[in-house]
Amino acid sequence: GMHQCNPENDTLIITEGQIDSLSVSEAGFENAVSVPTGANGFTWVPYCWDFLGKFKTLIIFGDHENGHITLLAEMQNRFHGMVKHVREEDYLDCKDANEILRRYGKQAVADAVARAVPVEDERFKKLSEVQRRDLTQVPIMSTGLPELDAKIGGFYFGQLIVLTGERGKGKSTLGSQFIAQAANQGHPCMCYSGELPDWMFQEWFDRNCAGQMHINNRRRADGYVDYLIDAESVAKIHAWYDDLIILYDDSVLAGRSEPEALPEVVRKAVTQYGSKVILLDNLMTAIRDDTARDYYRQQSEFVRQLADIARQYEVIIFLVAHPRKTNAADFRNDDVSGSGNITNLAHMVLNYTDPRDKEDPGDRILQVAKNRLTGRTLQKGIPLWFQESSKRITDKEHVFNWRYGWESPEETDSGFSDINMDIDDDLEIPF
Repeated sequence: GMHQCNPENDTLIITEGQIDSLSVSEAGFENAVSVPTGANGFTWVPYCWDFLGKFKTLIIFGDHENGHITLLAEMQNRFHGMVKHVREEDYLDCKDANEILRRYGKQAVADAVARAVPVEDERFKKLSEVQRRDLTQVPIMSTGLPELDAKIGGFYFGQLIVLTGERGKGKSTLGSQFIAQAANQGHPCMCYSGELPDWMFQEWFDRNCAGQMHINNRRRADGYVDYLIDAESVAKIHAWYDDLIILYDDSVLAGRSEPEALPEVVRKAVTQYGSKVILLDNLMTAIRDDTARDYYRQQSEFVRQLADIARQYEVIIFLVAHPRKTNAADFRNDDVSGSGNITNLAHMVLNYTDPRDKEDPGDRILQVAKNRLTGRTLQKGIPLWFQESSKRITDKEHVFNWRYGWESPEETDSGFSDINMDIDDDLEIPF
């Protein structure tokens, strides 16, 4: 019904079904539309984003069942104007607008729309009335590292996670592997890389998705080794994450317009594109330095906005940041370079760094220096191993052959192994 709407009328009424939008139109309202996938999906939002932006007020006339109005919660988060909803009592014990029309006539539908009320400010509530939440029921993303999952329980949605570590040691690689794991669990992701061109970010990411089983090693005459993914696997990998991963590339508009503030980019990715896991690499390139303002204050505001977005929309945001020093033995949260508020505002801080001494196992260790939600930290760290060809990082010594969703069971049966199987990998190449 979009083509029948009058953009000069700044109020839009959204229903869950076409017969319901027609019922609202029958009651005398010109701006009534229905969503194509009902309450079961919001993939339509990016394609209708400009259309939604024409209206200041959105009235939700979804289905009313068991004291719940469909569409309301999602559109309250994703629509930037005022959101109203039909009052529960005005449904007159009916399910939707069409049932009201059939049982009570046009006036009842018109009254329901006219008496729609704004969503109450839920920020104010009695503490005693807060709905208890079982931590075991909070949505979690597996880290893809079984030992880390066992220590911290995975990454909980609604968190800003700062990932730090010495330059050139692989923290960006670990961050992109977390994105691959998120996609493998069906979570839409958004990535920003301020240091790598889009094609290089894609190449490194694809190698992680491919694994050594699908990578050919080619040695040049000068001895340098190229790692090439076979073309068939590349096509399957891209088809697999086609609807799961978007990349924000601000170089596209370089010189043509003012760069958009990255927190607003993240908010757009979450609201318009439905992203649930975000990777921002890294803090130093993410902030547009305004020489007229204090740089540390800019950092604090930037991180605070990210933490608010993570909490408001229940998404996971990974923010890569450089440290001031890299000694794992006495690493503290304040060792992250920049404003002290970076780690104060973060929900979790991970430090990916060298082992304490040469006797320690692994190429790196991963420390959990802060964990606000459960309080479980890991100062000693867990040992991790790295494979250059596939850009994979594992907590099981030389076991890099886990499988992502793009691969068929036949490929696994023919030799590709699961991460939980103990298999030695002779192709591991250390840093």
